[in-house]
Amino acid sequence: MNIFDYYTPEQQEILKQQMEKFSLEELKQLGNESNKIIAVLRPEMEKGTPIENPKVVQLSKRLKEIADRFAGSDPGIDQRRNVFLRITRTTKCTGWI
Repeated sequence: MNIFDYYTPEQQEILKQQMEKFSLEELKQLGNESNKIIAVLRPEMEKGTPIENPKVVQLSKRLKEIADRFAGSDPGIDQRRNVFLRITRTTKCTGWI
């Protein structure tokens, strides 16, 4: 199951429309940046770094900014993304999501 399965058809359409606003190069850059942030955050989660840690806060905010660019004005998209993250996380990261 992928993240898009967690969105309603209407939310999927919003995400599709938002993605169409970006060039292929911009999508690649945002994807690469997201992957780099996740690569730094995952080890922090695994070692139990507090979510209040300044480095974690900064990276988490940037990751959310990137994700929000695709959500448009639908707060339900953010909620569904969080549901997906809670269900699919495989590491011990209490309090992170």
